[in-house]
Amino acid sequence: MTTLVSSSVRSRAEDLVRDAFLLQGSELPCSPHGGGDRFLFDPFEVNDEVISDWREAHLDVVICPTFCMDLDPYNGVIRQLAAWNSVLHDHRDQLMRISTGADFDAARESGRIGVLISLHFGDNFRTLDDVDYFHRLGQRSSTIVVRGHNAIGSAHHERYEAGLTHFGCAVVERMNNVGIGVDIAHANERTSLDVLDIATKPTYVSHACAYGLSPHEKNKSDEVLRKLGAGGGLIALQPASQLVWPEEPVHLKHFVDQIEYVARVAGPETVGLGFEEPYQGWGHFQGENRPVQSVTFAKGEISDEKLASTPRPKNQHHIPELMTRDRYTVLTAALLDRGFSEEEIRGFLGENTKRVFSTIMAGDGTPRAYESPLRAIHTNIGHIAH
Repeated sequence: MTTLVSSSVRSRAEDLVRDAFLLQGSELPCSPHGGGDRFLFDPFEVNDEVISDWREAHLDVVICPTFCMDLDPYNGVIRQLAAWNSVLHDHRDQLMRISTGADFDAARESGRIGVLISLHFGDNFRTLDDVDYFHRLGQRSSTIVVRGHNAIGSAHHERYEAGLTHFGCAVVERMNNVGIGVDIAHANERTSLDVLDIATKPTYVSHACAYGLSPHEKNKSDEVLRKLGAGGGLIALQPASQLVWPEEPVHLKHFVDQIEYVARVAGPETVGLGFEEPYQGWGHFQGENRPVQSVTFAKGEISDEKLASTPRPKNQHHIPELMTRDRYTVLTAALLDRGFSEEEIRGFLGENTKRVFSTIMAGDGTPRAYESPLRAIHTNIGHIAH
């Protein structure tokens, strides 16, 4: 089903996207190498072709989720951040690292695309001092947990529910203090609520949707959405079909339903965009390049009643109307057609995320000495020695 809009609405959408501050909250393009058959995981693969795609889409800033497929997460992330900093230096005439709130406007005014470096997991934080260290290297956001349990908390698809650990509470506090966004996109319900209860800065969801419309285990409940909005945070909605709607076929109107739902539950200022999928899609990826693969063990697959009972599209990965370079214009036209105001749409396209990260990156401005080993141990077991 194609969403049809009048030529006048399409023209308004084109003008709005060109003029608006467009910020993609979780930008994961296809690699320019290998015929577009895999994600761009290596920062060194960012080249003129990738940057040209960003410009053609009218993107002002991209938040890039950086992955670390390494048995040593700490040193692996150091290598990834070094790669990003090198790439941003090599392309400094076209790209600019976003480190502070002022950088958003500075990048646009200079004609460059801003890049905000995010980590797609939190395993690089071995101690609280590591939070400060990676902030100095340029990290400005972290998906605190992605797969299973880690030292911070628990992911949405783990077999048993758990929340923030004592160490995780201290990490969230330190991230708020130094100015790194706490991203709960893959956190389970309990971990998400724990973060929202203790956070002193806005919390971020980089790519998910509302559970109230699509009961996928990754999506966020109304309680999480309301607390997210009350704390000045934001959910960057992801148009992955399995998150958007529980039944096939899934179309653009269902994604607009998601935006409308979150705006009603948490407020329109809580909505952003976090596509985390290339406009070409990833359904054609094969073998080890496929992002979703089943895990089997000696006795077969481990049963998971929660996963088994979750309704979701079985054969559709993407929303077909958004598989195009001008997907932000296509979405904007649909939002105008639904009756959203231009001010609301500007917020969805980037102003909301810009505001949230400007607040996050300000931190609290408090200088700290490095942690003593003794205090680090106390923090890890929940006895904070002040």
